Amino acid sequence: HHHHRATMASVLAQLARKEGIPGLYKGVLPTLLGIFPYAGLKFFVYQYLKGVYMEGGRAKEGTTGEEKVEGERFVSTPMKLVFGASAGLVAQTITYPLDVVRRRMQVQDLASGDPSGKIRSSLQGLGLIYRTLGVRKGLYAGLSLNYLKVVPSTAIGFAVYDTAKEYLGHRTSI
Repeated sequence: HHHHRATMASVLAQLARKEGIPGLYKGVLPTLLGIFPYAGLKFFVYQYLKGVYMEGGRAKEGTTGEEKVEGERFVSTPMKLVFGASAGLVAQTITYPLDVVRRRMQVQDLASGDPSGKIRSSLQGLGLIYRTLGVRKGLYAGLSLNYLKVVPSTAIGFAVYDTAKEYLGHRTSI
């Protein structure tokens, strides 16, 4: 006898039959909406901190920084790690509730709960989670564990990124 093994393709085909092609992209919008602000904030915070630090270096040298671009303050690897970690911390803290909503949205159809607690959009989801679970147990549930992943990875990511750019001779002010 031939038993059917659930492959990635068979699961996708089943989902497409049941929900149509849009079913395959459920949660893609909240995912993108979560990634863009997160990535943007991450770069913004990193560059901002680095800029402030480099300006501090220029002020000490007493140059306006206009006449010598080469006088850019050297940013040591530990400082890059600090700025990268801070960037990850800030970006994650601001965008985390969107992640929570997205994860809920993606799994809610697996659980057959009452439709009143269904998340239909990111904004409505934020409101629903806030009203039912509050801030700490709802919108920011699991954040501290998330920091353990995000903070070191962002710190290392930016330090490597910047060091590689320096090595390749690119200006490091993104």
